[in-house]
Amino acid sequence: MRSAATSRGPEFRDVAPSPRDDKETNVIVRVTQTGGFAGGSEPVATVDTSTVAPASAAKIKDRIGALRRFVASGTQPIGADLYRYEIDVVDERGKVERLVVFHEGEPGVSLPEPLAGLLQAIRGS
Repeated sequence: MRSAATSRGPEFRDVAPSPRDDKETNVIVRVTQTGGFAGGSEPVATVDTSTVAPASAAKIKDRIGALRRFVASGTQPIGADLYRYEIDVVDERGKVERLVVFHEGEPGVSLPEPLAGLLQAIRGS
């Protein structure tokens, strides 16, 4: 259990140790958009699941699972000037998992559903 702030990374409130199960583990999720024609970097959304209602936390973690499957499927666009969404999932031990999703960014082209669903879940928490 972590109870004192450290300079190494994000802090979580104390929780009982549990088996490695995303349903029971709190995470911090940070989404950043980079790239596009102009380049640059912009924070999109951040949430700490230990600070939201359990139902919201569960929905966010379900969306992270869907996003992992999407990234693993290899069905992302290839090309120049794509937007790159970096989704950092930080567990209670400070371990960071980075998921990357590319998007054309053209008007009328929706974000891939797993990313759009995660952003919706974060904003609704």
